[in-house]
Amino acid sequence: MRIEEVEVYTIDELPEEVRARVIEKWREDDRGMNFEFTQDEIIADETERLAELGFEDAEISYSGFWSQGDGASFTATINLEKFLDGRRLKTKYKKLLALNEDIDATIGKSQSHYSHEYTMFADLSPNYYSDLHKYTDQLTELEELIQEEAREEARAIYEKLRKAYEYQSEDEQILEDIRINEHEFTIGGQLW
Repeated sequence: MRIEEVEVYTIDELPEEVRARVIEKWREDDRGMNFEFTQDEIIADETERLAELGFEDAEISYSGFWSQGDGASFTATINLEKFLDGRRLKTKYKKLLALNEDIDATIGKSQSHYSHEYTMFADLSPNYYSDLHKYTDQLTELEELIQEEAREEARAIYEKLRKAYEYQSEDEQILEDIRINEHEFTIGGQLW
């Protein structure tokens, strides 16, 4: 049997160039980054916020952060009364609200592998036996309004996720994570 001694160092004891390589490797491997925890918190908060806006039972998805097709989207059931009340539009759409139970109102998502706001669509489908055919123009107008607002919300969600990811990817945040977890390294920068 052979016993070898290995000197180990804290991140702050490493030479500056080695420390820089450790930080870059940590970032590339997403090692130690708590983004999953942060993303879950953001998504939970945003799901709650969407419900307050009338987008209930939202299922948020996203991809990120620097590729074509990256973004956030969600599917949801639309509570028309809550949606219109929050925008002070109940009077304008009172005839539609009177027939609210005859409308299936949802935010859907196309079957694309992408996840961004333009994969989402609002769908206000009247039940077959309703009198809503009289209000087709208003229904179309409201559908477009809801769709645009849903897309704006998806963009805002993506922006929050992107900013949180970038914050956790900063050198200082990576160093803080390494320090808190008391990781040690060889002089070459290998995790010990």
